[in-house]
Amino acid sequence: MTEQTLSKRQRKAAEIARAREWLAEQFPAVFGGKGGVPIAIGGHQQAHDAAKAEDGPPSWAIQGALRKWTRHPAYLEALTTGATRYNLDGTPGGAVTAKQAEKAAHQLAEFRRRWKAEKAAKAKSGAKRPFLTLKKGAKQ
Repeated sequence: MTEQTLSKRQRKAAEIARAREWLAEQFPAVFGGKGGVPIAIGGHQQAHDAAKAEDGPPSWAIQGALRKWTRHPAYLEALTTGATRYNLDGTPGGAVTAKQAEKAAHQLAEFRRRWKAEKAAKAKSGAKRPFLTLKKGAKQ
């Protein structure tokens, strides 16, 4: 699919994915893995400043990538009281407070509740995965 045939939503998602890749290249100590590294307060500004200085992704794409990162279950699980937050260069940048840990635990519980509800709704509706079709000539 070419860039011109993508919908606006698809182009936006692709730009956010590129911003995520840029963050991983620029700040591997924090974004190089699969998640779970708490970002220091103000880390978003560090990312925006670096993107501006290096002609990186647009600000809205950086914000979208950071939003996806900080809402991921692995990230929320890492936000425990006293856990170290990191600046984007990998240096320690503070600690997670009890209030922040409590909020993260609440968000994680809500995420899991919604995920289970969606999974149950799909099972109830009998929704089938389209790529699990029978091969031509196979017995049913």
